[in-house]
Amino acid sequence: MANGDIASARGWTTYASTQQRSQGWDNDNYVLDRAAEQANRLDVVEAAVNQPIFKVGRSTVTADLDDGQIYTVVGNWFAAPTINTGFTRWNAGQLTVAKAGIYRLTAHVNFINDRDTVEVYVMQNGNYVVKQTNAGRGATGTELVRLAAGDVLAMRVLCIGAGFHNLINTNPYDMSFSAEWVRA
Repeated sequence: MANGDIASARGWTTYASTQQRSQGWDNDNYVLDRAAEQANRLDVVEAAVNQPIFKVGRSTVTADLDDGQIYTVVGNWFAAPTINTGFTRWNAGQLTVAKAGIYRLTAHVNFINDRDTVEVYVMQNGNYVVKQTNAGRGATGTELVRLAAGDVLAMRVLCIGAGFHNLINTNPYDMSFSAEWVRA
């Protein structure tokens, strides 16, 4: 391998052999190759460290749910995402996955008063992949799920046992949804 080949492979400008050796082109190409090797190693480290992660919490918009109805959590029930790195799109309560792999999906909901049944779900392309049922005020479901690039995730909630008014608390921690890439 000639001096300058590694740097050229990265698309960096190197010096041609038509230039005079007395100008030091070969030495410059050697130095460029060492820098390119460092850049290649850094690309590997950044790929390992900068993995997709997403988290969103509750907004202050009132969410009054009818008893026994499953609701898809719409965009205005959420505040702006606090973390959104490495995902294709977040729109109207739906998250689109950019990178395939195993993800830790977590959904949480907390109602104002105790209920007979509270359920929280995460849907992957319309199919349930996370479900947690609880008696009381809230439920938190967490699951490791294999996702493909382009999969769309959404959160759903259900409340039974209070009659007509089932209000979700409006603190940021009273409803949340997160997705964290774990491994390929």
